[in-house]
Amino acid sequence: VQHLLPRLRDPNETSVVIVTLAEATPYYEAFRLEQDLQRASIPTKWWTINQSFAVTDTTDPILSGRAIAEQEWIQLIHKASEGNIVIIPWESKDVVGYDNLKFWTEVSPSEV
Repeated sequence: VQHLLPRLRDPNETSVVIVTLAEATPYYEAFRLEQDLQRASIPTKWWTINQSFAVTDTTDPILSGRAIAEQEWIQLIHKASEGNIVIIPWESKDVVGYDNLKFWTEVSPSEV
């Protein structure tokens, strides 16, 4: 722990990414996690919203309703992350790897 904490606190060595869903409970859990990390002087850099229907072209009425409900949480996450946000749409397969995630950094919450 004596060697780990200084490395976690050093933004040149560690970037913390908080991953959440655009829903109430996951947002509040992630927000509390970020507060705990701040108290430990561990900075967070990015927030990632996973499995979002708001950035899909769904025409299903139920999923479209969920996409609309995500808007409030996307805006709160955008504010909490100071604009450092990645939104990954719902996919039938996992999005894995830096290059695949980097693609989604170009999707702006204002486009949602």
